[in-house]
Amino acid sequence: MRKLILLSVIMFIAIYSFSQIITYNEVITKKKKGKFNTYIAENGKSYSLFDTLEIGVPFNNDNYDYILQNAGIAMYPLTAMASGSMVVIKKIKTFGKMLAIYTSTPNGYVYNLYVGNFEGALENGELKDPDFLTQAQALKMLKMEKDKLDLDLITQEEYDKRKAKLAKFIK
Repeated sequence: MRKLILLSVIMFIAIYSFSQIITYNEVITKKKKGKFNTYIAENGKSYSLFDTLEIGVPFNNDNYDYILQNAGIAMYPLTAMASGSMVVIKKIKTFGKMLAIYTSTPNGYVYNLYVGNFEGALENGELKDPDFLTQAQALKMLKMEKDKLDLDLITQEEYDKRKAKLAKFIK
């Protein structure tokens, strides 16, 4: 009986520790601290360990504003040469009101990456997720859909469906 109880407690702890989720609101209000397996972004999209993301283009053309490379004892901005590389989320951790995402090494780089402002990196295109569009991207696509409607290339019903999908990315 004791072994069964002990086994149950161990299983509960294991399941609880592997299912840690943190949301955007919990990060900015400092409600949870530590390491997590899943982050639910402000737009409701979830990002988990082992998810793959693409490194986009730097916001300021030379170096990334939100993505740093860990060079052992120091952190340096990632250079534009990493653009287009695929990375895998390895660790999700909070620091005060900041969420840090650590990823695998992009193609051709020696150091792991640290994303201090994940929401900013997504919004500015420094990180790309196929299921996420920036407001500018969504507006551009919506305008193209409107042009198709005006040219009678799609029906009003098709336009309304596409508009509903894009509207969630427009604030």
